Amino acid sequence: MKETTTKKYHEDLKENGYGLSRLQRNGELGSDPGSILTVETRLMKVTAKDVQDAAKKYFNMNNYFQAVLKPEK
Repeated sequence: MKETTTKKYHEDLKENGYGLSRLQRNGELGSDPGSILTVETRLMKVTAKDVQDAAKKYFNMNNYFQAVLKPEK
């Protein structure tokens, strides 16, 4: 997933629309505009444990719906 996200990030950087939208979003949130240039560095610091911890924090496993799609024959 990191590789795919990094590749997409590099492709997006070539588009003016991406930079403009990120600058607008950072302005709305009051974030540092320079953070656009550190996405890859921050992404590489994310570990599997970070994702697991976030899932435990934000997903209530006592209140969820699981569906299985079965194709028609």
